[in-house]
Amino acid sequence: SKFKLSNSKFCDSILDCLDLETKYFLPEGGVVELVEDPIQIPDFKLHDFQKNIKDKSISLLLDPEKTNRHLIHLPTGAGKTKTAMEIICDYMRSKSVLGGFNSSSTIIWIAHSKELCEQAFETFSLTWKLRGDTEVNTIKFYDEFNLVEQYNETETTFIFMGFAKIVSALKRDNDQLRLLKKIRDNTDLFVIDE
Repeated sequence: SKFKLSNSKFCDSILDCLDLETKYFLPEGGVVELVEDPIQIPDFKLHDFQKNIKDKSISLLLDPEKTNRHLIHLPTGAGKTKTAMEIICDYMRSKSVLGGFNSSSTIIWIAHSKELCEQAFETFSLTWKLRGDTEVNTIKFYDEFNLVEQYNETETTFIFMGFAKIVSALKRDNDQLRLLKKIRDNTDLFVIDE
């Protein structure tokens, strides 16, 4: 009963007595303390009001008998982007569970400035690295970024768009406009950051 990692001196003496190399029986760098605390607190935790909004939104998005259109309104600095990204991540993961053979998603995020698009892109990236369970093709379609050069048909695609870039594509009959129409017809979720 004394021969356990938490009693490293005893383990060393037994192994030395038996003329056995400690490197084969004990971990390198010494003993690492095991986590004893039964309460595990997430590093990227939502506030209670954000979690309530997220849960309600997911129930609306996934219930075919309820409307999937809704508005989330929070004051400046209350974490709208973070809350929205948590909703999107839950939606994508739930869709893969509920979607049967078609678990892919196409999501479009539209904002009016490069800064808001970049903030959303970075927030999604951080959130998906913690919550995600599959690869997502993330595309930037604002500022100098070109949709056609980045788009490929993958299982799940998340496109961050700027209003100015969309208007510019609509004014021209080009490859970007044709691709936008194709993507629009296959989009599962639109989010407008206003």
